[in-house]
Amino acid sequence: MFKRSLMIYSVVLGSSVALSGQVEDVDNASASEIVSEASLIEAIESLQGSGEGLDGDKSRMETITERRADLVRYVDMLLKRYPDTKHREQALIAKLEALATLARIHPNYLNRFLTYTYTLEAKDDLSPLLASEVDFFAIQAFVLGARREGMPVHRRMQGTLERYEAFVENRKTSRRLPIVWASLIRTAIRLKKLEFAQAQFEELSQQFPDHQATRRASGELFRETGIGELFEFTYPLVDGGKVSVKDFSGKVVLVHFWAFTHSASMEDLKRLAKLEKMYGEHGLQLIAISLDQECGWLKGAKRMTHMDWPIVCEGDGVEGEVAMRHGVTRLPAYYLIDKDGVYQAVEYSADQVAAHLPGLLGLTANKRSDGHVTGTQRAVEGGSSENRVKDIAKKAARKREE
Repeated sequence: MFKRSLMIYSVVLGSSVALSGQVEDVDNASASEIVSEASLIEAIESLQGSGEGLDGDKSRMETITERRADLVRYVDMLLKRYPDTKHREQALIAKLEALATLARIHPNYLNRFLTYTYTLEAKDDLSPLLASEVDFFAIQAFVLGARREGMPVHRRMQGTLERYEAFVENRKTSRRLPIVWASLIRTAIRLKKLEFAQAQFEELSQQFPDHQATRRASGELFRETGIGELFEFTYPLVDGGKVSVKDFSGKVVLVHFWAFTHSASMEDLKRLAKLEKMYGEHGLQLIAISLDQECGWLKGAKRMTHMDWPIVCEGDGVEGEVAMRHGVTRLPAYYLIDKDGVYQAVEYSADQVAAHLPGLLGLTANKRSDGHVTGTQRAVEGGSSENRVKDIAKKAARKREE
């Protein structure tokens, strides 16, 4: 049986689980509120699964919060007024999903999410569908709760890995299986369990070869294990035409993923402009890939953003195919490609990038002061983990090319 996440996590919370961030009391609904069962179900369905991401600006977050809080309120109204409704299971799942979203946006909702999930977990009469959904959201509850309580990162990640693995093993028919499986692979990569990640990806790709989660896992695996492989793409530019890594053969290419709505990305742009000015004449070429969801303004944005290099924008944010293909899960992200088109390193700040450039450009030894090895050194010195996952990196690269 699936190991109950919140049963274990309740030890961390102790007796401090008190309800907070609750929606309005359903008994306070005015006469003008939705009252019929059919109307409540329609309202819940209209607010459920709207596909709203959590990477937008403040007004977007306020809109998401309002919609999710309304959904929870309607579910509570439905279950209070129509306790025997045939839509009970659907409503409970909708409320779980809404509370999970609210807990990620506003800490005040976390206790409510934890308590609600724990209450459902404790029931023995759940249908297979509802039990599977509860297990899925219990993993999220564990992560959010452990983070709030200050659990050490490695311990939290190991606990998350175990819960993902248990879900994959015991919930073979769940609609959430591909997503959880990809999350298992991501967590294994972060814990440097690359052989385990390889094995899990092989199984995932066999069972769900065309699933979005599989494509995302492929990109994330290549990001970590594809160093030393050719790195290629061709994408349309915001001002017309296309750009490809092979267009700059003989140059060191720095591909940076960023977003105007992401403060750290914006803070790095001036530093990138300085690097381009310093090393451009020595063979450095930058390519910007924006993960903003609005691309039109970028056509005239070079002066404002200090970017005088090619700009790509897909318009689908971190959930788009471009981000998935390259395993981008955080911003900013920088991929360094050498003069032969070979992927050498991934970094997450302009200062980290700067440490690589002299070596890649042939201006000095290709080694950072902190002992970090680049792809060139790794190819020479070897590395047991990377060598053992070489085949999976090649497979991931081929899948992306297809």
